Amino acid sequence: MLEARRRVGGRVWTQHFEDGTPADFGGTWIGMGHDRVYALAREFGIKTYPTFVDGENVIMRDGKVHRYEGLIPAVDPLAIASFYLAAKRLDWMARSVPPEAPWDARRAQAWDATTIAAWLEAPTTLLTPMAKKMLRTSLTEIFCSDLAEVSLLNLLFQISTWTGTLEYASTIEGGAQQDLVTGGAQTMANRIAAELGDA
Repeated sequence: MLEARRRVGGRVWTQHFEDGTPADFGGTWIGMGHDRVYALAREFGIKTYPTFVDGENVIMRDGKVHRYEGLIPAVDPLAIASFYLAAKRLDWMARSVPPEAPWDARRAQAWDATTIAAWLEAPTTLLTPMAKKMLRTSLTEIFCSDLAEVSLLNLLFQISTWTGTLEYASTIEGGAQQDLVTGGAQTMANRIAAELGDA
C-alpha cells in the first residue's frame, strides 16, 4: 500500500468529535451500484445504515437561511429550470463518452483540457447565478475537491458510468448517497491498513 499522506484513505477522511461521533470531510456515501464497496464492508464486518431523509433541508441564499423539503430547494423557477437544463446537457454530452475508453470520445481532448469550474463559468453554459451556485455545490460534494482541479471529461466519464444521469450522484434513496458507513467512511481504509500492518 502506498499513500501520499501519513493517513490512509485519500479523499475519504473521517474525523471524530470529542464524544466519538464521526464526521466525514471527504467521500461520505455509498449507494446503488457500489457493490464492491458493500462487499468490502461485509468482509470487514463494517455496518452501513440509511442516510436520514426525514425533515427539512437547508440552503443559504442572499445571506439568509431557507428551509425546504425534497431534493429541489425553493428558489426562483428560472434558477431551477437553468439547473435542470445544465444537468440534462451534461447527461447528453456524457452519452458520447465510452465508459471503457473515455479518451476515445470525439471531444475528449477539448473536454479534458476544460475544468468543470471553467465550464460552469462559460457564457454558453447559460446558468443563472443561483443555478450556478447549486450545480457548483452539487459537483463539489460529488468530487470532494475544487472544481478547478477536475476536468469536464472526468465528470462526463463519471456520468456515463453511473446510470447515465447526473441526478444519480445526488439521489439518496436508490442513488449514490443512499447509505453511510458506521464509524465513518474512512473506517474501511483504516481496517485494510491495520490488516496490512507494516507491509
